[in-house]
Amino acid sequence: MRFGAKIAKANITTCTNTKEIKENAQNNSDYNFQYIVLRRCSCACLPRLWQWIDVPPFEDLVDVQFVNSKLGWIADGWIRKTNDGGENFQVQYRNRGIDITGIYFVDAQEGWAIGSEGKIFTTKDGGETWERISSANEELRDIFFLNNGEGWIVGGEEKSFILHTQNGGQTWSIKERNFTVPLKKVHFVNSKEGWAVGGVWRPGFRTGIILHTKDGMNWEQQLEVRPPLEGVDFVDENEGWVVGSGAAIFHTKDGGRNWERQNAGEINTHLTDVLFLDTQKGWIVGWDGLVLHTEDGGENWQIQRNSRQDNPFLAYYETLYDICYDGKSTLWAVGRNGLILKYTDPALEAYPVSTPADKIPTTWGREG
Repeated sequence: MRFGAKIAKANITTCTNTKEIKENAQNNSDYNFQYIVLRRCSCACLPRLWQWIDVPPFEDLVDVQFVNSKLGWIADGWIRKTNDGGENFQVQYRNRGIDITGIYFVDAQEGWAIGSEGKIFTTKDGGETWERISSANEELRDIFFLNNGEGWIVGGEEKSFILHTQNGGQTWSIKERNFTVPLKKVHFVNSKEGWAVGGVWRPGFRTGIILHTKDGMNWEQQLEVRPPLEGVDFVDENEGWVVGSGAAIFHTKDGGRNWERQNAGEINTHLTDVLFLDTQKGWIVGWDGLVLHTEDGGENWQIQRNSRQDNPFLAYYETLYDICYDGKSTLWAVGRNGLILKYTDPALEAYPVSTPADKIPTTWGREG
């Protein structure tokens, strides 16, 4: 039974205070029922910048991408698609032997997915059909395409692993597997300049690395730090941010030749992904349902959402893994236990964006 099937039809009433939330949940022994009660009641009680999308629960959501205000995909081991701005999600691909771990679309029709056992898939009809095009004997974590021809995949189990294609994924070449840290995320600003980050956390040993390429093929290490690193985003070839464990936020203004750590304030949790629309306006997501926001390039970070503060009963269940922008006026974030959050600001529609931010395809969210 997939997560949530048992409680999808449960009769859950709106709570009015934290005490009632706790009692309502604890009076039912079903783990899934308790969690959904807590989430729905919390959303009803507290004002939100980020709206919780109340859909039938899924597994842990590890990736999200929207190509316009209506059309988007999420990955929870399966691939699911929405045509109505997140009101409903339909399963497009499922294979009980393969868990989908990443997705990337360059427009409404053409996209790619990566999965367990190193499987790579592609679609040319918006996900209605998926074709397996390659396999790699490595764990694959993230995928990024600049256009319908050139893309990269990163991952690894014990060491770094980077794949590169220039023909839409029909063939892939291994570009890196020498660094002793598996990679988590990759981001490019053009066909030459890109960065990948990763890390490892084992008893007695933890480290994170930032890798950089100037030609899209050869990689060098820019920085090694103690906290494992999880997310990366650049707005151009000079300015970018990297986030990771222990509220780590690193910022560069010179393409990574120099990195400085930014202050996350009182936050001390793990950060998993970062998204900037230009050199000033950005967001970070992480554990405890955390969303941080800055209007000054990270000099100051404000909390937009934090389950540990709003409702500690929810904090354990609400790790966020990925954030994206639809190119119009909405941000999306997804995470553990099927958590889907939506933040809409009409001011974003007119906001100037000069280069593709994370998960924004070359269509820039245009309708159609």
